[in-house]
Amino acid sequence: MEKEEQLLERIEDKMKKSVQEFKQGLIDENQLKASLEPIQKSIDEMKANDNLKEFKEGLNELSKQVALIKTKATSSEVDRNHDLRQSIKEATDELKAKGNYNGFVQLKTAAAITTGNITGQIPQAERVPGIVLVPRQGFTIRNRANVIPVSGTNIVEWVEQTNRDGAATVLAEGQTKPLIDWDWILGSAKVEKIPARIKISREMLSDIDGIMGLIQSELAYSVELAEETQEINGNGVSPQINGIAKYAQTLDLASLAGTVPYPNEWDVLAACITQIRANGKGNFRANAIFMNPVDIFKAVQTNKKTDKDYISPMTMQISPVSGGVPSIFVWGVPVIESDSLTAGQFIVADMTKYVIRDREAFNIEMGYSGDDFEKNMVTIIGEKRLATYAAANHAEAFIKDTFANGEVFLAASS
Repeated sequence: MEKEEQLLERIEDKMKKSVQEFKQGLIDENQLKASLEPIQKSIDEMKANDNLKEFKEGLNELSKQVALIKTKATSSEVDRNHDLRQSIKEATDELKAKGNYNGFVQLKTAAAITTGNITGQIPQAERVPGIVLVPRQGFTIRNRANVIPVSGTNIVEWVEQTNRDGAATVLAEGQTKPLIDWDWILGSAKVEKIPARIKISREMLSDIDGIMGLIQSELAYSVELAEETQEINGNGVSPQINGIAKYAQTLDLASLAGTVPYPNEWDVLAACITQIRANGKGNFRANAIFMNPVDIFKAVQTNKKTDKDYISPMTMQISPVSGGVPSIFVWGVPVIESDSLTAGQFIVADMTKYVIRDREAFNIEMGYSGDDFEKNMVTIIGEKRLATYAAANHAEAFIKDTFANGEVFLAASS
């Protein structure tokens, strides 16, 4: 009896699983019918077994259930199947008590089943599509840099002029003309790799709808987060890429030192815009200011008089946005929220002078690593390859400093 009882349990489980998959949209009507064929075959084999004649009525009822599910798979049929299984179990228990197969057992069905009689997850809970992810930060550097693809090499080179000597001048007739000369230097940046990997069971890839899309998204986010961090702070020593901090200056234009009474954040940013313009001889123009969102709040909301009225510095303009955070500009240069900067830091830059050379866009590969195969696991790798740089002659296009340092530098002595 134990063997037959286990077979009945397997039949019930297969029927339930097929109906559940159909209801969840994982299989269509044709696939549902196909999955029920081997179930019907098992029932027919049991019906042909003379030793199981006491189960004939129950087996006939199972056959009817299979046929009914093929025609119309609804929750009521699933509940009836549950009721039928309970009846079969009760009949089996009675046969066990008799100790033989010769007794006749009445196969009965309960009058009604309500949700109060059901244990387990029936009816099936409604699951909201998708997965709620942990908060992710946005990325800002790549969107404003000078992005250019590179192919066929892992080294990017450029030529710069340096050590320029001499100048043209007015001369009297017969005098020797002034000599102008300079040197050429070769700059280079190495293509570096930013990878990440995860391990996941093959069952998850097969059984959980949309998991591959989530994996791709999560790996891409991790790689992009590492890229942005490097684009700000990378020192260029392989395998690090060249970040803005490697080239950036501090606020140090001598003609601005000690010129501002009671300087605030907006004064510091305006001074940086001025320094970039002055040191770049007009060839550099700041087009982005990166600040931690906490600093933006403090700079705007704490600018008040003693009567609590807001002070609107002449250097700052606010463009209202319906239903969103207002756009803020300092002398026409947009202020951009960046979670990659710690509170108190800022970057002011001409981002056309920061170059990103993409060797390989983000890509994903799957394979076996170590004992993955025997553990039914898969290793998934996501990575990208790129080089970043700013020419030495463009270093004055970037300022990275703190508001505390900038305010001390600008403060006029009392």
